Amino acid sequence: MAKVIKVYVHLCPMNTKTQVIKYIHLIILLISLTLYGIAMYAPGVLAFIYPFWLYKILSQGLSIFVALFPFSLAEVLLLLFPLYGLYRLGKGLYLWIGRTGKAGAYWRTMGRQSGKLACYLLSIFILSAGINYHRTSLAAHAGLEVQPAQQEELLQLCMYLADLTNEAAGLTGRDSAGGFVSDYSFNQNRKRVGEAYHSLSQTYPACKGWYPSSKPLYFSHWVSYAHIMGFFFPFTFEANINKDIPAFMIPAVIAHEQAHLRGFMREEDAEYAVFLLTRHTHDPNLRYSFYMAMLMRIMGVLYRADPEDYQQWIAGFSKELVHDLNAYIDYWSAFRSPIGDISQTVNDAYLKANSQSEGVQSYGRVIDLLMADYKLTQNLKKQEYEHD
Repeated sequence: MAKVIKVYVHLCPMNTKTQVIKYIHLIILLISLTLYGIAMYAPGVLAFIYPFWLYKILSQGLSIFVALFPFSLAEVLLLLFPLYGLYRLGKGLYLWIGRTGKAGAYWRTMGRQSGKLACYLLSIFILSAGINYHRTSLAAHAGLEVQPAQQEELLQLCMYLADLTNEAAGLTGRDSAGGFVSDYSFNQNRKRVGEAYHSLSQTYPACKGWYPSSKPLYFSHWVSYAHIMGFFFPFTFEANINKDIPAFMIPAVIAHEQAHLRGFMREEDAEYAVFLLTRHTHDPNLRYSFYMAMLMRIMGVLYRADPEDYQQWIAGFSKELVHDLNAYIDYWSAFRSPIGDISQTVNDAYLKANSQSEGVQSYGRVIDLLMADYKLTQNLKKQEYEHD
């Protein structure tokens, strides 16, 4: 009888709970890939459930928790992860060269652990960022219709932005040399950007939420060599900001990365969110920062379209505006390096891998949205005038 019991136990399949734990990384990855496939090929299925419920609960909860740490967890992980990888690799090589007999088992174990980690990281990325590349765009929420623009319309938009930026520049604090002086600390800027988003969410509920995890990078100086002003880290739900960039750009960069944190991953949506915020804050520092971000996006577009119009246009810039643009150029000129080119290439590949076929050129697509917004605004003003 005892032999029969032993044979039964030996042939009995592994406990179901144990099997689930053993393959939990694959199960989570399968669920994530399924959701990603639905978002890509049938976006309407997740259009409301995911961004307004699942993602919002996940992102807000983690953002509030991560905000408890006064430093950037992303920065720590990005520093420690490569070091840990080099340590594990070095240990494996040491065992192999030393012929201790443990190298084979070590490499097999490291291979399994690396595979599990890759599954978890890919799953987190899909759930925190990947699916949101296929969500309803902010432009769609705003009811914008993007159409080809004429040269004259582009120039009108440029003049419109220049007038707004000149006006905003005149309301900001200045030092004796005429340079921009911020009235706020980083945390105060973060708080005011959050207040602007709260106001914006009254018109666009998709922007609603409290996301306090915007962090200044400790190694901002070195990050500048990669020509990075900020980035959203989907594994910690942090908006990471280069605090060394010209002060007038910091609110705009916080606002851009906060848009990603709110689930608007496409670059043109994040940039358009920055522009929309100009209508939802009375703070002169924020308005100037937001307008400057848009102005610098459109400068290159007009220059390529018509250099002569461009020269006439910039001649109308205020002295405050010219001073800050020169300061911006001078800042980045000091960080020219091959690292910047590599960073640009990596970012281009990343964007293309996430269905933004233009790569880094997708940042320029916000001009199409600004043009559509400008036309819509002018038409509404015209209708109000005719009605009166």
